[in-house]
Amino acid sequence: MTSTILKSLAEIHKALAFFQRENAKKELYDASSFSPFQFIRNDENGLSEIIAFLLDSSQNHGQQELFLNSLLKYLKLPEYLSYNNVSVTCEKATFNNRRHDIFIEGFLHNERQWIVSIENKLRYAADQNSQLEDYWKDINSYRPKFSYLVYLSPFKQQPSEKSINTDSWKKLIQDNQAKVIGAEDLIKWLEQTPIVAQNIRAFCQSFIQFLKEDIMNETKENNQLLDELVKNPNWVETATTLLELSDNIYQKLEDSLVQQLQNKLKEEYPRMIEYNWHFYNVHKEGIYLDKEDKKYPWSIGIANDNKKYHDVYYGFWANKDYISQENYQKLEEMFKLDGFEKSTWWIQWQFCNGNLRNWDGKIWKEVITGRLAEDIFELLKPFIERANDHLETLETFVNK
Repeated sequence: MTSTILKSLAEIHKALAFFQRENAKKELYDASSFSPFQFIRNDENGLSEIIAFLLDSSQNHGQQELFLNSLLKYLKLPEYLSYNNVSVTCEKATFNNRRHDIFIEGFLHNERQWIVSIENKLRYAADQNSQLEDYWKDINSYRPKFSYLVYLSPFKQQPSEKSINTDSWKKLIQDNQAKVIGAEDLIKWLEQTPIVAQNIRAFCQSFIQFLKEDIMNETKENNQLLDELVKNPNWVETATTLLELSDNIYQKLEDSLVQQLQNKLKEEYPRMIEYNWHFYNVHKEGIYLDKEDKKYPWSIGIANDNKKYHDVYYGFWANKDYISQENYQKLEEMFKLDGFEKSTWWIQWQFCNGNLRNWDGKIWKEVITGRLAEDIFELLKPFIERANDHLETLETFVNK
């Protein structure tokens, strides 16, 4: 059986290489793999802003209420079509300082008729404790006639029990007050919207392409390969066998990558080894460098929020809840670098550039060559050097 699988793997790889070569020949004429979204902010907040832009009739897309009305019809909310003014807000604060990703309010004669809140999880952000429950409470604190909660996830994954009680969520859906939609629904909504302006139609086509390729992983080569794969019984057996092993494959690749990084650390920064610094991985979430001791609530790392190594970012994080304010400020000064952003968890972070932003098969195969470890080490080196210069001080930055 093993020889049959290996033979099928070789055949599948050959077919994929063929499709890649053929499509590369066509790029000169159609540039089908080009997308302006590689130059547009497309993290969770960026995608929310794009969707909100289309839904806001006051924006300069010029399509007035076409996008909003089309979405309301797609969600089967005819009663929400009665309005003469709409407010669309991103990052709308709640009563307890949480944030609605997209908050839409419909007014009729200055009276609030309805509210739709869209929670965007297209980038696989983790559910927070009571997140949707708090959003629902906040929506209804405005006392609209109609309330609706949309949970937007890549493949219509349901919200977790952590975010909202399962029975409560089912009740909202039954009462037509909530719905789970996916990237495929966004595509259908855009395709069903009768867009008039040609340049806006072209923009939406690029957005659809981005959703298919970046969110749903439907590249031209992948689709071509799938069409051929399902015709060959041996290939189907091989593919499904590998699917069962996929978690183990990624784990082995991560372990190998960590070992390569550790060897480079030992070679270039031996003092850090003396101070018990180690690279380690949290499966599918990221690779980190610290003393691997829970009493140290900070780390250098390269990570992702979706467990798919898409939208990979790197930097230095620290949990301010477990470290004194004085030490937190010292860490901010110690690891401050130009060009990085700050967030709740990360003192310094930025997305990886180029191919390292989204790890596909071409990236993972560089674990075997050692190239991926070299690239990651170079990314992290500015933070590693700062840590190496302050090893004694960092020893004291423990849980408060």
